[in-house]
Amino acid sequence: MKRIEFSEPISVSGTNAKFSPLGKYLAFVYANKICVLKSDSLQTLTILTTIDQVKHFEWSPDSQLILAVMPGRNKLQAFDITDNKWTCSIDAGGLGIEWATFSPDSRHIIYANEFHLMLSVISLIDKSVRTIESELDLTGGAIALSDPLPESRVTVYSITGQKYATVDSGVHSICRFSPTSQFLAIENTFKIDILNTITWSKIAACSAEANPAEIVYEETTNGFSISRKLFDTYIADEEAPNFTQTKFSATNRYISTVQGQCVLIFSVEYMQTVVGIYFKEKVKAIEWSPIDNRLSIGTNNGNLYLWTPGGTMLVKVPHHGISTKKLMWNQTGESCIIYSKDKCSIAFFDGEEKENTGKDKATSEPLGKANLNIINRA
Repeated sequence: MKRIEFSEPISVSGTNAKFSPLGKYLAFVYANKICVLKSDSLQTLTILTTIDQVKHFEWSPDSQLILAVMPGRNKLQAFDITDNKWTCSIDAGGLGIEWATFSPDSRHIIYANEFHLMLSVISLIDKSVRTIESELDLTGGAIALSDPLPESRVTVYSITGQKYATVDSGVHSICRFSPTSQFLAIENTFKIDILNTITWSKIAACSAEANPAEIVYEETTNGFSISRKLFDTYIADEEAPNFTQTKFSATNRYISTVQGQCVLIFSVEYMQTVVGIYFKEKVKAIEWSPIDNRLSIGTNNGNLYLWTPGGTMLVKVPHHGISTKKLMWNQTGESCIIYSKDKCSIAFFDGEEKENTGKDKATSEPLGKANLNIINRA
C-alpha cells in the first residue's frame, strides 16, 4: 500500500451512501435527493429528486437503476441513472413497505409490506404486478437462527424448512457463515464456536484465553507498539465486554471479532488467535476488504486503522469533524467510505495495480416507457 488519500467531507443523511455493485459509482442521500458520483473522481454524474425523504435506497444488480424507499408515503421510486427522463413511481397501498429490492435481472422490483403478509413483484417492462401471499419456493442453502428460549441454542434449517441441526449456545448468539459456506461461526460471550456445514458438528472454539494471540499491538500516541500488557489485563478483567461483530474475511483465511477496546483475529486454517489489537477507545466498526486480507477499523475518532498480515497502521483523517462510526468498502477494494454523523469521507488506497475486472455496464432487457406510474391495490 503506497499511500491513502481522503476526499473532502460529503454531507449525507445518516449513513445512506452506497457504491454500485461493481464499484464504478457512488450514490448518497441528502434529504430528498440522491446524488450519484463517479467513485474514482467523485465527479457528479446526476442528481435524482424524490417526492419525499428517502429512508434507504438500493442499486440494481446491473448498476443502471436506483430504487428509493419512502415508507412515510408508502411509495417507491425507481430512477435510471443513464436517462434522466425515465422514472417509475410505485404506490404500495395501505399496508406500507417494510423492505424493497431489485430482482437479479434488474427489471423487477420486489417489496414486502409492514406485516410481511405478502410480497409484491413489479415489472418495469410491462407494469404487471404479481402478489405472492406465501413464502417463496426456494431450494438449497441454509438459515441459522439464534433462539434464546427455553434454552439458548442455534437451530439450522434448510430454506425449505428442514431442520439440519441444533447447537447449544450462549445468550444472544450471532451466527455467521463463511464466504465458502464451509463453516458456521457462532459468536458466544467470550468465544467463537466453529461448525462445519457437512455434519454440523463443532470443530473448534476460538478464544483469547484458550488460544493466546501470537502478536499483540497496542495503540500509542502516533501508531502501535508490540506489547501485550494492557491487552492481557483488559481481556482478563471479570467485566470485560462480550464478543461482537464477528466476521469472516473475504478470502476465508481469518475471523475477526470485537471485544470492547480490542480486536481479535483468528486463523481459519489453524483455529488459533494470530493477532490481538488494543485501542485507546472502544471499537465501533470493523470491515474486511472484499478482495483481500485488509481489515479496516474505526473507534469513533479521527483515525482510520488498518490491519494486514504485515502489521497494523494508524492513518489520521485530515478533516475536522470526521469521526469513524461506520465503514463500507468499494467492491473493487480500492476505496472505503468513512461514515461520521451526517458526513462521510472516501479513503482511496493507492496500492499495486489491479487487474481490470470490468466496469458497471447495463446489459439487461430494455425498460418500459418513461414515467411509469404503478398503483398496487392488492
